[in-house]
Amino acid sequence: SGANVTILKGVTIGRGSVIAAGGVVNKSTPPYSISGGVPAKTLGFRFTIDEILEHEKILYPENERYTREELEKIFAETNTKK
Repeated sequence: SGANVTILKGVTIGRGSVIAAGGVVNKSTPPYSISGGVPAKTLGFRFTIDEILEHEKILYPENERYTREELEKIFAETNTKK
């Protein structure tokens, strides 16, 4: 996370996510997302789905990894403006 980030009670920062400096996070963020602003909004994702799957394969046991289907659902549900 960046400097001076405020994370409100009950919020979960998704695995591998980044919060921009000065962000105020008032709701949970998806995994591998980039969020920022006041209140923080998801601006995009750090990696493609294929890159996330490769990353997870290296770091996590099979039963703890995200599946392609889970990631596709997360990406589809997250409104990001390009």
